[in-house]
Amino acid sequence: MSVSRLAVITGVGAISAGGEDAAELASALDRGAPLASEVTAFETEPGEPTRVSEIADFDLARHVPSVRSYVDRTSALALAAAKLALEDASLEDDEKRAGEVGLALGTQWGCLDSMELFYAKLAGNPRFAPPLPFSHSYANSPASVLAIELKLRGHHAVYSTGRASGAWALLAGADAVELGRADAVACVGSDSLSRAAFRHYHSLGRLLPDDVACPDDDAQGRFLLGEGAGAVVVEESSAAEARGAKVLAKVLGSGAASCEDTVAAIEDAARAALLRAGLLPGDIACVYGTAAGRSAIESEIAAMASSLEIPEERAREMTLSGGRVLGETMAAGAPLAVAAACARCVDGPALVVSAEWSGTRPSAVALIVGFA
Repeated sequence: MSVSRLAVITGVGAISAGGEDAAELASALDRGAPLASEVTAFETEPGEPTRVSEIADFDLARHVPSVRSYVDRTSALALAAAKLALEDASLEDDEKRAGEVGLALGTQWGCLDSMELFYAKLAGNPRFAPPLPFSHSYANSPASVLAIELKLRGHHAVYSTGRASGAWALLAGADAVELGRADAVACVGSDSLSRAAFRHYHSLGRLLPDDVACPDDDAQGRFLLGEGAGAVVVEESSAAEARGAKVLAKVLGSGAASCEDTVAAIEDAARAALLRAGLLPGDIACVYGTAAGRSAIESEIAAMASSLEIPEERAREMTLSGGRVLGETMAAGAPLAVAAACARCVDGPALVVSAEWSGTRPSAVALIVGFA
């Protein structure tokens, strides 16, 4: 694919258990300690784990005080992260925008809390089914909320293709800018703790039990279920320069692959991103992984060692594993990783990877960003 336009990152926003700020998130990832807490979002059943990686005391009103009606938590997290990113890019209001700002949003589960709330009332007595939660119960509901509240009138797309959905939103937003379909796109990934998602992962035996102190100690690769939202404003470089915007990073290349094996998919996606960026494996300064659970993290590191042609121990040293700290943040993983990378601003290109770990033919997405 031939492109003549350069996509740059001019703003980031992060809402996670590591903090409601990209710099706080970067510090949490550097420390590397899992952020475990007792679940308060819902009641657990006997025999279920009670620990998660929850965002404590999140209040949408601190970020968007104009919202006073019902908003699903996945939408609320996305809205707060996008608002932070637009403010960071100095694009928070119409007066500062040279043109229309678009939106690419990814979510794995969408608004399960709202869906369950509506159908619980519907099953009890259809006459009392609340219409407001129904309108907030779809995977594209967060995008509608963001478009209305933040006046995002440009290029729009929604991705709900599993845990890599946020990475697909990043890739699609950068492509839209490079191909001239948009001058600026807010790329957002968001998923929240919900009773339904918790129940699903528990039924699969994926959640870390209370009698195991840390995910790193668990040979079965179980994880803490997390939540969060990350947002990245991608903008065409000349448009950003014309309005005097600060450039946090350049989007150097991206790649995607689908294989029968997840590790192979990560390897192929990383190599495709290197090829598109015109970089050699040795040019990569650090890696941001998004896998959660010991076995998935180790497989992700092995894939990095193979694709970057380095010893596995060196790949482990280079990789900051968001899932080790934040738990399984689903579609938020990749946008949170890019936000942390921009806040950390390492000396050299950073490779961000996100992949599916289930299904008959898993996929992976890789993105390379470089810093001024």
